[in-house]
Amino acid sequence: MISASRTGQGPGQAAEQSASRTDLTMGELQLMALHHAKPNEVVDLEPLGGDLKAARTTAIVKADHFEAIRLIVHADTEISAHKVSGEITLHCLEGHVEIGLDLGPIVLRANEWVYLQAGASHSVKGIEDSALLLTIFLDH
Repeated sequence: MISASRTGQGPGQAAEQSASRTDLTMGELQLMALHHAKPNEVVDLEPLGGDLKAARTTAIVKADHFEAIRLIVHADTEISAHKVSGEITLHCLEGHVEIGLDLGPIVLRANEWVYLQAGASHSVKGIEDSALLLTIFLDH
């Protein structure tokens, strides 16, 4: 079993947020994983609790048709509006975020999930330190 990182380096290097940094671009979120899960490998997604403040975004797996990422969004930081060519899902594992959409913002709290259509412009703002399971369905 692998842990989708408590303090691991890797894809979150660019996504690491600090109190002085409030706007992140998708270019900054390019992922460089140290370890990707293999088929049939169990991944631990338990809440990070006290370790969340120091956590970084980590890639879990990148396969032919999807990518799974443990996305860390710290309080008072924002991933600026962007579009992804494939459909995405966001499952809030812990914390509280606001998803900015053209139709207006929606709020995700722990144990809530949302699906966004391909090409939907969206931003992600940390209301509290938060961890989300981001799944991107890749176009081929």
